[in-house]
Amino acid sequence: MKKSKIILFVLILIVVLMSIVIKTSYALTSSSYEIKNNTIYAIPTTFDYKYDELLGNIKYNYQLQVYNNNELVNEDDSIGTGYKLSINNNYYDIVLLGDITGDGKIQLGDVSALYNHFKNNKTIDGLKLEAGLLTGNSKVMIGDVAKLYN
Repeated sequence: MKKSKIILFVLILIVVLMSIVIKTSYALTSSSYEIKNNTIYAIPTTFDYKYDELLGNIKYNYQLQVYNNNELVNEDDSIGTGYKLSINNNYYDIVLLGDITGDGKIQLGDVSALYNHFKNNKTIDGLKLEAGLLTGNSKVMIGDVAKLYN
């Protein structure tokens, strides 16, 4: 009886350890981005953020795919706030800081959207709101608008 309990315990331990290894192997790491709570916070280095720039700054062991509204994004396309990165059916939201409109381009429209939110003319929320929090505050301030404009 004792022997069977020991064998059962060892088998359960092996299953638990294997699940930890599998979950860990899907984890993304990056020295350029902050990755937390299945969200990637990217700071763009160009005004038109591209697919290969995103993937060039992430370390991964498996095939990654990027989606926008459930459609696969081509490698030549821009990547914007609200897009999703998939690694073996685990999804990460992408927040491109400053990309309020979600088109992957930092333009005057983003400044306008952030300013209108600040002035309570038009509300932005979710990931697009997170993309506008540029000065580290928990709500949009005039400093965020100014930083984006500059």
